[in-house]
Amino acid sequence: MRVSSLKFILADAFTVLFTIALMTGAGYIGGNSLLILKKDISKIGHFAILTVLIMILAYILYKNLKNDEPGDSGV
Repeated sequence: MRVSSLKFILADAFTVLFTIALMTGAGYIGGNSLLILKKDISKIGHFAILTVLIMILAYILYKNLKNDEPGDSGV
């Protein structure tokens, strides 16, 4: 199937307008979503660190309180 050069150039120029608009919009939306996602990941990271620290503290307290029980002389 042969297409004349003029028809091809006109069709290509017409579709390029839509393609550029679509890709620019997708890039803008994607960039904005990426910033929001970065903020959310940062919040999740802080929450995870806090959770791990609380779990470590709870473990240490549990071990210390368990060893202080009366009648546990170790003999």
